[in-house]
Amino acid sequence: MSGLVSVLMNCCNGQEFVVEAIESVLAQTYKNWEIIFWDNASTDDSAKIVQSYPDKRIRYFRGEKTIPLYSARNLALKEVRGEFIAFLDVDDLWTADKLGKQIPLFENKKVGLVFADTLFIKKDREVIKQYYKHRGYKTGSCFKTLLEDYYLSLETVIIRKKTVEGFNPIFDDRFNHIGDADLFRRISYYWELAMINEQ
Repeated sequence: MSGLVSVLMNCCNGQEFVVEAIESVLAQTYKNWEIIFWDNASTDDSAKIVQSYPDKRIRYFRGEKTIPLYSARNLALKEVRGEFIAFLDVDDLWTADKLGKQIPLFENKKVGLVFADTLFIKKDREVIKQYYKHRGYKTGSCFKTLLEDYYLSLETVIIRKKTVEGFNPIFDDRFNHIGDADLFRRISYYWELAMINEQ
């Protein structure tokens, strides 16, 4: 698989995190990606930092005013050009082989969403916990399971763009906190899930 991955990176006054987040995408072994950087009307130096990168794969967009998160995600999704969509908010990081390991799982045409394990860390890099080390998860047909026990971590998820065609809006912006859980459950109704059990 070598399809373009659109990385949605949402930001609202996240200047302290922007560099590390972008650098973790630049470090990917899988090089066919673009960043859709959606600036939700930040008032700090986030815009200046992003626009300092000369890489044309980093595409900067700015909202006129700060709006709810899932409304901002929907605006960012309108700019997507890739076959796949990944999510990386500015306060998250990826390991360098994340895309390279997850994208091949889409060779199975039934798979619409691929996820991975994740580490929760403090600012000093101390690991708080490994997400799936002490909890269950399922792959394949997962709709009923996800209704009872939602276990996906947004920053690890990659979806096929096809999975959200026909969803209007894609994220239900009536939600404040569970918009991603709602979307991924809807995807799981029609598509199978696959997983790389690594961070």
